[in-house]
Amino acid sequence: MPRRRRAVVREVVPDPVYNSTLVEKFVKLPDVGGKKNTAQGISMTPWTSCGNAPATNPLKAFKKAVEKRQAACSK
Repeated sequence: MPRRRRAVVREVVPDPVYNSTLVEKFVKLPDVGGKKNTAQGISMTPWTSCGNAPATNPLKAFKKAVEKRQAACSK
């Protein structure tokens, strides 16, 4: 609880590769100690391997997985 004023809620900038705020939030999860490049390397490795598979859109697959997880958690 701040003594002077409320903390400003920052807007999440979309991911530069997929242009998605959901991806950017997921990439920042393993960010420890302010090392964003390391977190991006950890998070983006599966995305690039999924993108190499024919007829697979990594962003679409990620959104589908998040929706399934949200449905499972709400029950």
